[in-house]
Amino acid sequence: MNLDLLPSETISRILSFLNLADLSSAILTHSRLYASYKEFPQLKLQFAAEAAGVTINPSAPLELSQLLELLRSREEGWLTGSFAFQKTIQLPAAPPASYDMGDGFFITASDDLRDLDCLRLPTSASEPLTWRKINLDGTYAGCRVSLRERDLIIVLLREPHTTEPDMWVMTCTPLQFSTGLPHPAAFEPRFLVEVMNTRARARCIAVAGNNVGILLCDLEDDACEKCCVFDWTTGRQQFSIGGFHRGLRTYLSFTFLTPTLLLLPKATGGLGTIDIWPIPSDIAAMGTPAVRLHLPILADNAFLWRIDCDAAPSPDLTEYPPHDEFTSISDKAIVIFNIYITRSTGSDTFKLVVHRDTLVSVVQSALDNNVSDVQWSNWGPNRATLLPVDVSALVLHSSAGQRCTLVKVDLNAQTQELAVLDFNPVTVRRLSRQFEVGRRQEAGTLAHVVTEPQPYRHVMFRDRVECKLPYVHITFPWNNEYLGRFWDIWIDDYSTLSTISLYSLLIETIARILSFLTLADLPSAIRTHSLLYASYKTPPQLQLQFAAEAAGATINSSIRLFLMTYCSSSS
Repeated sequence: MNLDLLPSETISRILSFLNLADLSSAILTHSRLYASYKEFPQLKLQFAAEAAGVTINPSAPLELSQLLELLRSREEGWLTGSFAFQKTIQLPAAPPASYDMGDGFFITASDDLRDLDCLRLPTSASEPLTWRKINLDGTYAGCRVSLRERDLIIVLLREPHTTEPDMWVMTCTPLQFSTGLPHPAAFEPRFLVEVMNTRARARCIAVAGNNVGILLCDLEDDACEKCCVFDWTTGRQQFSIGGFHRGLRTYLSFTFLTPTLLLLPKATGGLGTIDIWPIPSDIAAMGTPAVRLHLPILADNAFLWRIDCDAAPSPDLTEYPPHDEFTSISDKAIVIFNIYITRSTGSDTFKLVVHRDTLVSVVQSALDNNVSDVQWSNWGPNRATLLPVDVSALVLHSSAGQRCTLVKVDLNAQTQELAVLDFNPVTVRRLSRQFEVGRRQEAGTLAHVVTEPQPYRHVMFRDRVECKLPYVHITFPWNNEYLGRFWDIWIDDYSTLSTISLYSLLIETIARILSFLTLADLPSAIRTHSLLYASYKTPPQLQLQFAAEAAGATINSSIRLFLMTYCSSSS
């Protein structure tokens, strides 16, 4: 067949049915195929989006060539650190009583927790900043923005019980984000979540399709109380587990693998597993998760005391066009697990990274074969990467799509480093060919392709750790003046990278939290983040408290003011 006889439109139509790998091969086999690919921007944009792991908003008010250039500059910007602009945002409350971020919005609660102030993060330096208020019919206890789900914000409210003085009532209100009014798709404008004997807040909220998952914890000691899933359109409960072991940090977070599979990383008894629960579940008959994915076997005397997770965006039941030009494909997104392990010689933090579709495949295979426990050797080494990290940033959202953030702080050298890891296999292959020596230095940014992560031994694990998921490591150095300034590093599809600088505002709050630690726990805690260390060094009363404990002494409250004043003037 002579391809030169076919119209370019026909060839372009045929090429549009190929996947990225097949297209790359096809256009190299014949000049006519390559010319047809280059001729049609729609075809180039389709495959550029597939390579970047995003979907394109068909309603975006841009020409195809503009979308293609925007996507190209978006991807290149991550490798070079060439951010379009920087902007400082004045918060309406200092410090904010509570804050959250999602889908390109920053949300903070008022001092009395009766209102929400919402700001769409700017996409250009000239874009004006406009705060708007959402009035709440109760006391704020948590929220989650999900604009991909029909202009939705889920708000949890907490109020004292009307007849039981020691009880608290948690309710959920689905609101239309654009208006702040009850969501028109919700048959129940407000439904009951739980009645508790402690003041509670939502430690984690996630939305997937019509399901909203909520993890409740004690406001005082952060002990988790219950994890439940509701259909937010009807208020019907789909899933519920409780009775966690207080103080053992059993469940701290969760994410949706699919709208019908809930992932809960679990730490109990010094061990950790990744528990998978189906939704909906027979609440009355619930006992154990459908599948448990095990982690590498720990060394003797090693104790896994905490594990949490993060993944964005959440999977959807139905397709809704994104409200900006691009949105990461949820199936290809990575799931990040922060794992904290301790033993007598010290503590270490690890990041476990695996793609969501990989986890879904592993879980589905286990369900099909009636396997409830999957050992690490049967799922992890060839599909995941386990990275030892010096410090884990205190983050709300540490990942978006196939990228995640890392913050490393050297307190002795007074330096701070921000790194972005890109696990997109297309990016890894492209840069592997481009970097002959595996590294690229540009504009102060260092990109390094890790195509074959090497096995390593670590004192926290019994056996050698093998992980083969490749990635690109991109380092963004910061000046010393920024040390300790980043309370949260946020990464998403809409504003590529946001840092929430609440350093001076949150010192007092963090110092109050540190004051509840014992002398044994404090040294480990202040080494995990520069802001914790700064919070310990700033208020002299905190240093005095632990100095007294170390000396086995108590302090006469009548002379405490004098001692604090002396410490302050001396420093």
